[in-house]
Amino acid sequence: MEKPIFIIAFILLILVLGVIFVWQPEYQNVSNLRFEIRKREIELQTKEKYFSKLEELSNELKEYKSQLAKIDTALPEEPLVADLLNFLEKTARESGLILGKIGLGNITPIKRIPLIGEEALPEAIQESKEMSLIFSLSGSYPAFKNFLSKLQSSARLIRIESISFLAVKIVEEEVGREISTFDLGIKVYSY
Repeated sequence: MEKPIFIIAFILLILVLGVIFVWQPEYQNVSNLRFEIRKREIELQTKEKYFSKLEELSNELKEYKSQLAKIDTALPEEPLVADLLNFLEKTARESGLILGKIGLGNITPIKRIPLIGEEALPEAIQESKEMSLIFSLSGSYPAFKNFLSKLQSSARLIRIESISFLAVKIVEEEVGREISTFDLGIKVYSY
């Protein structure tokens, strides 16, 4: 009689040890996999929400396409010298002036430092470029005022650094007309 009790106890001991050493680790693995799957599902949902929000913002930005084009004109990625000179020549001609000598300065980087409490900006935005330009114009003073007005109201970021002029009076068939030469120093910005 003692043998069957011993055999039953031995079988129960084997079953308990089997549960502890075989089934318990497998159960733990399955639990870990379930946790990992839930974690990935939450991550996927978060990414779907993020991309959905990006798509909404993209669609919203498409509504402002013309305003964004103006910003790109105001702050081009590279200081396109040919475009700038074309703009200056066209504006001078429209104002009744003649564009004369042109001197290009260096293109220098300007590092923008974030204000206190302001988040750090991406490197591409933090660093903008500044180009100096000196040129002369010939024409009347009202035409020069008109030119400056057009320069200041243009979409480009242009800062006038210096102005000097020399007035010369020319007489044409008994009608006095004043022609002036204006030297203008400006800075143009890009990023």
